[in-house]
Amino acid sequence: MAKVDQTSALSRTDVADVWGIGPANSAKLRKIGIQTALQCRDADDEQILKLTTIVGLKLVHELRGTPAIDWKAVTPPKKGICVSRSFGEPVTTLEGLQQALAAYVSRAAEKLRRQKSLASVVTIFFHSNPFNDDAKLQRSGVVELPCPTATTNELIHFVSEAAARLYRDGFKFKKAGVLLSGIVNSTRQLNLFYARDRIRDATLMSTLDRINHEFGSRMVRFGAEGIDQRWAAKFEMKSPRYTTRWEELPKVG
Repeated sequence: MAKVDQTSALSRTDVADVWGIGPANSAKLRKIGIQTALQCRDADDEQILKLTTIVGLKLVHELRGTPAIDWKAVTPPKKGICVSRSFGEPVTTLEGLQQALAAYVSRAAEKLRRQKSLASVVTIFFHSNPFNDDAKLQRSGVVELPCPTATTNELIHFVSEAAARLYRDGFKFKKAGVLLSGIVNSTRQLNLFYARDRIRDATLMSTLDRINHEFGSRMVRFGAEGIDQRWAAKFEMKSPRYTTRWEELPKVG
């Protein structure tokens, strides 16, 4: 009975709706008369391999009930998340350095929340240009957080404090970065001497991520990241993103 139900369901499912087939492969399959998931399941292996490569053939085997996809190949959560950039112009003030590091830890925290993890250690680093004749300096510091977290404003606080301790005046800094490590799952060991409203934090981060996902990355950000951001990396020489940005399509005439 279960097999009959499965066959019936596959016969009513468009081949383009099979997870992993996609529009390009479904168009190729339609050209040889494969319109439904059932026809795809019963198709000749050599035809499927020729049109959709080994990935498509594995999907067909899955439709037949034969395990073919190694689910262990799914990317595991990262054990360290690093965001670093070279500055568009040298940073010569503590305020500019703190803004850049706040922006970088904000991006790292987004990635951390995306994999539903928390970080217990933050490392910051920054250095001047090693290839010019100006005074050179390289600094780094590690902060062990009182409690694992993925809350952006909390991480910005510790990063800014660390930057203030490490900063030295009179240098032109070329690059900086933030590394989140000591990554654990969402279960955390609380600290009796460090209290935060974790429910409020979770609500704030969930709202922030939802807005940025719906209206565009970095649409809402923390004021600590700065407004002007003259230090931001320059992208004048990057290749246009024809396949992912309407506004970057070439204009004719």
